[in-house]
Amino acid sequence: MYLDEDCFHSSIACRSDSLEPQVVVKLVNVKPSTRMGDPTQYILQCSLANTDHEWSVERRYSEFRKLLKVLQAFFLRRGGGARPQCFGCAWFTQTLRSYWLPRRHLLCSRSTSVINQRRAELHQFVLILASHTFSAVPKCISCAKTIFPIVRDFFLQGATLPANLSLQTLEQTLQVKHFSPVSDPSKSQIEFRKARSVWKVLQMEKPVYSKLSEYQLQQKSREQQRVVRPPVPLEDGWKMDLVAADVASCEA
Repeated sequence: MYLDEDCFHSSIACRSDSLEPQVVVKLVNVKPSTRMGDPTQYILQCSLANTDHEWSVERRYSEFRKLLKVLQAFFLRRGGGARPQCFGCAWFTQTLRSYWLPRRHLLCSRSTSVINQRRAELHQFVLILASHTFSAVPKCISCAKTIFPIVRDFFLQGATLPANLSLQTLEQTLQVKHFSPVSDPSKSQIEFRKARSVWKVLQMEKPVYSKLSEYQLQQKSREQQRVVRPPVPLEDGWKMDLVAADVASCEA
């Protein structure tokens, strides 16, 4: 692999406090089903840091499992395996490898023990979602355009909002650009370097060549472009200025 040294690079620091979500999500209550066939609802309380924006949303257990499957399919099974493209992808992939939700219980899903177990596990799950999605963890175009809106809509669709807050306002506020930097892996090489408690994402804005011949060809082309035209002798420069001045005076 050959890096073009004539290009520049940028660095993104990811400190331990980068994992602190700006949207705080808590599983605050459970609404048990009152009759056979009605699903149990898990109530999430959401709030945006440093604002008065607060809202709640109800989700079924099956909706949590569906979201988890979508995330695992994106991060763990793309192209036959995980392909982390940024710090956010790498961190989320590592987390999802060891995370799972218990299967559904058709006959005892309304029992107190099952509900309490699910409540604890789902609360941990939403904390993970918020830490990745609504924090300063660096993201790439791939997860920013695909995963971010999916998770955001999970916390917004069908939400119960106060009178002073509209869904449109929340959607405009909860944009990935308001939380973290976004890189383009197709135009850079991203390296992960750990120093003390700081993860530094070094985004190399350099073309990467897999073959030496391609690299040498690009270098040769650049050297040809750098060829400077021979300077005009000082005396000839005066003559050019005088001719230009005479032409201007004649036209006047």
